Amino acid sequence: MNPVIELHHTSKTFNNRIAVNDVSFQIEQGSVTAILGPNGAGKTTTLSMMLGLLEPSQGSVKLFGSSPKERSVRERIGVMLQHVSIMDRLKVREILELTRSYYPNPMDMEFLIHLTG
Repeated sequence: MNPVIELHHTSKTFNNRIAVNDVSFQIEQGSVTAILGPNGAGKTTTLSMMLGLLEPSQGSVKLFGSSPKERSVRERIGVMLQHVSIMDRLKVREILELTRSYYPNPMDMEFLIHLTG
């Protein structure tokens, strides 16, 4: 079975400060995984690299065998970000339209409005 997520010797530095240092792991399909650690351990940075929001300084990150920046990968994942200030200023319809834009065959807008109430 191919892993869904792979990190190989992945590191991230910000202004000569090491946020993630040589992390390697893989997550198999159907497994449940928790990333635990104290504040400042690099959990959010690691997740951001897994989502393609940050580029690793060294090493590699793959989801479904491809770069997390690939459109085909982004269409297969769902994420609720920790801090999203833009959402505070959007109307529900705008959030639904934004979310629908991520997918090649999104659900019908009227159906989503009915579904979400």
